[in-house]
Amino acid sequence: MTTNYLPKGGYTETMPHFSSSLLVIASFFLLASCQQSKLYRSKSNISLSVPTQKPVYSVFLIGDAGKASANEPTLQTLQKELQNSGKQSAVLFLGDNIYPAGLPDSLHPSYQEAVTYLNRQLQTVKNYEGTVLFIAGNHDWNMSRQGGQAAVKRQEQYVEKYLGRGNTFLPDSACPDAAPLLLHDSLVVVPLDTEWWFHEHEKPQGNQSPCPSKNKAEFFSNLQCQLAQHQNKRILVAAHHPIISNSKYFTWKSHLFPLTDFNPRWWLPLPVLGSLYVGYRKLGLSRHDLMHRNAKNLHKGLLSAFGNVPLLYVAGHDHNLQLHKKNKQYFVVSGAGSKLRAVPKRHKALFVANCKGFAVLRFYENSEAILEFIDEKGKVLSRWKMVSDATK
Repeated sequence: MTTNYLPKGGYTETMPHFSSSLLVIASFFLLASCQQSKLYRSKSNISLSVPTQKPVYSVFLIGDAGKASANEPTLQTLQKELQNSGKQSAVLFLGDNIYPAGLPDSLHPSYQEAVTYLNRQLQTVKNYEGTVLFIAGNHDWNMSRQGGQAAVKRQEQYVEKYLGRGNTFLPDSACPDAAPLLLHDSLVVVPLDTEWWFHEHEKPQGNQSPCPSKNKAEFFSNLQCQLAQHQNKRILVAAHHPIISNSKYFTWKSHLFPLTDFNPRWWLPLPVLGSLYVGYRKLGLSRHDLMHRNAKNLHKGLLSAFGNVPLLYVAGHDHNLQLHKKNKQYFVVSGAGSKLRAVPKRHKALFVANCKGFAVLRFYENSEAILEFIDEKGKVLSRWKMVSDATK
């Protein structure tokens, strides 16, 4: 069966021809939308000073960088930060490493474009001395379509061959989970492929699967065991899909120009269909939306496996920067590596920002951990002290 990849050029199709007046109106609203994008920070922990001592270890978190332009400022800023951090650091790419549909076969007409997007991220870490880890997202699974498993395996092979530094793409072989990776003396990362949960086509599962977890029940029980084994360490659970997020927020553009959600060049006015589309997404009828029953089951299972273990869950998927806290656990969204999507302040978010950038978690000698959000120009947008008590 022929794999259903998008046509050559991905998101670069020719924009439909409209009247100049329509383009002027569209440009005005787009500019207004950009001007209204603001940071939101809750009143706690926003005035932290820069620690005087050097961190003993740092972990950089960036997701959805798979549409990065040539000389992408976000990747350039990340590269400078990585060079300054050296061996005592790690960088996690949190999925959607290649838009729009992962890495196709080398004979496919979109192969070179896909490789170009991936190479821009790989070049960022080529001479980096720290630990590198790539995780797959739904776009890497051929946009959740048939052929997704093969696309993820191709990307894994390509990344690890390019970098030549061992197992830098986890979990292996399109599996849902992997053994925890010790980053530092008391810091572990637990990599998950949450798209495996959503994927409705071929994937490793059942008794013949080579994966640690062969079904969804084992996925949760194995995670629970891993967390219990490392509960005396700092734990990062790294995945693509967020558990708590303010995203899937729809602006005027989604109502009037719904096709721009799929291609930023498709400025075709469809006001009625656009509103129907927004309603469809708000009802959770797309399986990747937080309101969909599959997503709710995943989130319920993950939170149950987490229990009361203090941890930091880091994800991409939503194209912005966010921080949430629930009891002893923090939830970071860092999916603004190359794309943007509006995000409002609600659900008691500690921090939200609709701008390109990434997050970095810095650990210090006194066991203090500080999370920073950095924009594409290198400006620290917000700084947070990570505490595990439920009374903060």
